[in-house]
Amino acid sequence: MPASEDLQDFLRVNKAAWQFAFKASQDYLLARFRIRHGLWFGFEMATQAVEKLLKSYLLFRDRSLGGSEDAVRKAVSDKARAGGRTSEPGHDVQAALALAEPLGLACSADLWTRVGRIDSYYELRYPGGGPQTLSSTEADDVDEAVFELWDAFEAINPDYYYTGGIMTPIYAHLLDMQNPLGRMYFEFMTAGNQSYVRRQARIENGIKERFARWYPTAK
Repeated sequence: MPASEDLQDFLRVNKAAWQFAFKASQDYLLARFRIRHGLWFGFEMATQAVEKLLKSYLLFRDRSLGGSEDAVRKAVSDKARAGGRTSEPGHDVQAALALAEPLGLACSADLWTRVGRIDSYYELRYPGGGPQTLSSTEADDVDEAVFELWDAFEAINPDYYYTGGIMTPIYAHLLDMQNPLGRMYFEFMTAGNQSYVRRQARIENGIKERFARWYPTAK
């Protein structure tokens, strides 16, 4: 774990929020692995990753939710129903994005388009549901949506941004590059990931700066 008391305190008072982001990271790894190998049921995991990431952001930013998982699900569900959705409104990622934008999450037009497409993947859980045509190249749009969303977390807490959530496999690998399991997760996260490549120098420099601050005697 990071050697930072301030970060540990931050995590203690935002338990549900960081747990959502951690689960988003796991869903994202699974989605990338499946989609890159032509396993189309990975697309629905991409929807779950984005959903959990947005719910994490809402819990961090909206104090009226009281850090409650039930409260954030209800908020998303209410927003989705107000927009006309009747099927599983609590899983509506477009509604979650609409709630997050006024709380400081900068949404590009491309992000809205990508999230709309990702939202449609969730119906793939049922026969005949969801998009009728899919391509492994859509993984690039999933990558960019996830990383653009994660960029918004830096304003919440920079130390958490570089060590938790979507960054967990990257941080863990750079902390212990001899760990084969950590290396495997890192490769799942970064293989063919141009969204990571575009941010790689900034991300890795940010992580290494924290190593120098938290582990000054490490060699």
